[in-house]
Amino acid sequence: MFIKILARTVLILAMVCMGNNIAHTEYLDYYLYKSVCPTGPDGKPGGNIEGGSWHKVYDKNGNYLPDESYYVDKWGFAQCNCTSYSSFVLNEYGILFNNNYLSAHWGDGKNWNDAASDVVWTNDDGKKIYQDIIVDSKPIPGDIAYWDNLGGYGHVAWVEKVYYDSNGKATDIDVTEYNFTNKNDFDPRKISLSDTSNRPDGYIHILAFHEGVTSLYYLDCYDMGNICDGQTQEEWGKIASIVWNNYRCKDCIGNYDVAYINSIAGGFGGGSIPPPNPTPHPTAPYPNLRIQSIGVFDPSDHELNEQKDYLNIGTKYAVKVYLVSEEENCINGVDADTENVETDVYVKISNEDSDGTWEKIGRVYTQPSTLTKDNPHKETVYYTIPPEARNKRVYFKAIVDSTKEVHETNEDDNESYWQKEWYPVPGNTDLIISIAQLVGQKTSITMGTNYRIEMAVRNIGSDTPLVGIQSGYYLQKPGETAFTKIEEDGSDASELTPNRDQWENTPTSGYLPDRTGTHRVRVCADIGNTVPETDETNNCKEFSFEVTPAPPTVDLVIVSLGLKEGTSIKKGSKIHPWVIVKNIGTTTPAIGVRVAYYIDNDYRDDDGIDANQLAPGHEQKESVDNDNIKMGNTGTRTLKCCVDYKNALPEIDENNNCASMTFKVK
Repeated sequence: MFIKILARTVLILAMVCMGNNIAHTEYLDYYLYKSVCPTGPDGKPGGNIEGGSWHKVYDKNGNYLPDESYYVDKWGFAQCNCTSYSSFVLNEYGILFNNNYLSAHWGDGKNWNDAASDVVWTNDDGKKIYQDIIVDSKPIPGDIAYWDNLGGYGHVAWVEKVYYDSNGKATDIDVTEYNFTNKNDFDPRKISLSDTSNRPDGYIHILAFHEGVTSLYYLDCYDMGNICDGQTQEEWGKIASIVWNNYRCKDCIGNYDVAYINSIAGGFGGGSIPPPNPTPHPTAPYPNLRIQSIGVFDPSDHELNEQKDYLNIGTKYAVKVYLVSEEENCINGVDADTENVETDVYVKISNEDSDGTWEKIGRVYTQPSTLTKDNPHKETVYYTIPPEARNKRVYFKAIVDSTKEVHETNEDDNESYWQKEWYPVPGNTDLIISIAQLVGQKTSITMGTNYRIEMAVRNIGSDTPLVGIQSGYYLQKPGETAFTKIEEDGSDASELTPNRDQWENTPTSGYLPDRTGTHRVRVCADIGNTVPETDETNNCKEFSFEVTPAPPTVDLVIVSLGLKEGTSIKKGSKIHPWVIVKNIGTTTPAIGVRVAYYIDNDYRDDDGIDANQLAPGHEQKESVDNDNIKMGNTGTRTLKCCVDYKNALPEIDENNNCASMTFKVK
């Protein structure tokens, strides 16, 4: 599918046809991802892509940000992003492109324009050559189209095809890309170059840079059949002439015969000769050496967590560097007078990754025979934390083949991608709780009232910590013997400057007490001990508050009662009492109640009323529907009914819950 033209006899034909199509007839819609980017086990895109790795993102205070973390592809870009896809296509064309290609840092899409002017490559004589990759506003198939300000990060896409008018002016382009229309997915689209709101800001001729003349690479018309149809021979001559004069290599040396080019292209060669590939890439068995990872280990050989575990002044730490080769027989890639591969390890002490100077702390030597394919090899350098690192961050990085004596298939990926990871060093920090109380400074609340807890964290030391902390809220209720954590909250490092109060409170809307009596509260700063302090015993403070019974607001009365059978009952018959209960209070009770029925003060039956049936002013009728009450003796009898007869509900008046009536049994 991908065709690299090597025979000189087809180069000019390739140039003539390049405006109509590129070296493949379908979009690169697989990109290893089968068009739709897969999802890893943690829900992030690209998680099962070959050669990828998980990159954790932390904020400036060392808090892990899972929503911002992402997978990195084998070229150093975020997987399923536009930069990753463009890197993939360039590699498919034989350009060993990555995030540090030709010693420039490419990064986000908005950086690619500037990176193209920062490239440095080494020729066959070992001389460093500074030559910009051409960036302009004239597209050629195989270019990287770029947008500077799209989405805040910029954007890049692969130019699949360019449409020209009969005068050789580009009118439209086809591009393929990732992460544009659909997040993290593949997108092909056609762009009108007259649409100023949508067209790219320019085009980076990376693929062309490798060929020396940016028009002599893409399409073998002999193999592609009638793909060059669409313009007349005269029109194609105009297009080819414009392309040649605009994009040929300036002041370079190569292997193509100018006379031969002129003879085929109609005499518009321009008198310049393309150079050799500016980045020679030997083939196997030459290796490709990389730093797979860097780890820092304490004297107990425990690996520290980046941005979280502190380094101590005066302590010697092991910096373990893991080297890996992507090819077998690494020894074949070493110069004859060299027995080892050199790796340099660097340290930087600063407050931010953009500050400070890298200093080499050691060089390790690895025998090439130990670097078998894809088998990481460990080397160790020791570093003692100096006094000047107090309350600063310590950064580490490594560069394999630091002497550049190894011939590799890719000379641009020897530096670790972990150079921005850092470890904090403790300073003079001491955190206390200066104030602990209920919000509103309350010391007593009634049952049924919401409450929240607040605290003020104060740093009485002289240094702001390098990482943030978590603070905890603990409660001991009446009758309990231990505190229980009910909540925790965080403070950023920047909020813990010396001699100021940082107020925090329970994040939830409030708590409802479930019992009366004395409640004790304990609040503590830095409950995870993430910040080393000069005094670790003064992080907590306690206080107490009272919960008192709430005054009753419900009052239940019986407004009417009677018998379904009337007031004259025949001896031996069964009766069915009924009652009407009313809440003359101001609130609906929290619980339901039961109504009892008595004959001559002898309990005979009861039934229940739900709380929602006792709203203020509401009358609720209840009755006995079973046949449990039978009249035996004759004479005048008394029916008494009592609501909430078990006194389960506190009321405004507890003496108005009963009512009575008389009836006769004959």
